[in-house]
Amino acid sequence: TTVRWVRRRTQRTVVLGQPVRRLAGEGGPFSFGNDIYLSNRTLLDSQHLPAALRHEQAHVRQYHTLDVLLAQVATALAWPNPAAWLLRRAVLDNLEYLADHAALQTGLDRRAYQYSLLHQQPGGVPAPALAFHFSFLTLKNRITMLNQPASTTRQLGRYLLAAPLVLALALGYSAAHAQVVPTPAPAEKPIPQDVVYYIDGQKSDKESLSKIKPDDISAINVIKGPEQQQIFGAASADGTLVVTTKANVSSPAVRALGKRIEAVQPMVGATPEQAAGVAAAQAYLAKTYPTAKVQMVGPAKDKPGRYHAVFVQEGKRLQLFFDGQGHPVQE
Repeated sequence: TTVRWVRRRTQRTVVLGQPVRRLAGEGGPFSFGNDIYLSNRTLLDSQHLPAALRHEQAHVRQYHTLDVLLAQVATALAWPNPAAWLLRRAVLDNLEYLADHAALQTGLDRRAYQYSLLHQQPGGVPAPALAFHFSFLTLKNRITMLNQPASTTRQLGRYLLAAPLVLALALGYSAAHAQVVPTPAPAEKPIPQDVVYYIDGQKSDKESLSKIKPDDISAINVIKGPEQQQIFGAASADGTLVVTTKANVSSPAVRALGKRIEAVQPMVGATPEQAAGVAAAQAYLAKTYPTAKVQMVGPAKDKPGRYHAVFVQEGKRLQLFFDGQGHPVQE
């Protein structure tokens, strides 16, 4: 199948604490089942990587692949009828809106997120038909939905008009789908008040955050619950917002806070050997290139036991390979 073909041509790595599969070349991000696929181009784009990753994480966590499979089965059973194809398109669009909404709930800036959508480009390794992937056909509608509250009446109307067809030809698909479509978000949502802000590894405030341009932000992380208490020594009702700017991504304060977070939130899915190898490579870069902006550190493709780092030093993009002890090796 296409999914297996694509999966065999990828390499497993960990990005921002999330296991992903790396695609060679360019191409927009997509997901299938529990797997998130990111191209080298996306992985090296520190400005837009968080938005792409959060969007695909939403698809995975909300089990949207099941919705897509149900929609495909319904379309196959009623393929001669154009209404079945219209319903399929509506279902896929709705899942994209839900993933966009979930990504914004993690603390991403709304305007910067829209810029990230415009920045994505299709191409490279083709995404499987059953996977979630970027499409210019829905881009305009997605941006429109991001800037206005969802309409409950319109949303229900789109499904109710097609319900008789689906019930008759798709053996109850509408009833199954109705169980997995979440209620649209309310137009008004209380603004979090009890938020602790950390900017570039230092405790800060909302006013300082408002002065930062979205294009200058490298990463945003929201930490809540018991982990917040362990990392920062105190907890707040609405969590701690950790913001790292591009100019200070490799600063001592950012690295120190990153180690504290990593101690509580280790890389998900990484083996102990991988975690140790990545940490050793990061330590070497911090000591040898203290002013470098590290873009990626992870297992090297097709080189078991080796690790690959990409970083920017004095305006030049460089790369190094390491062994499991963090010693640079020639490739």
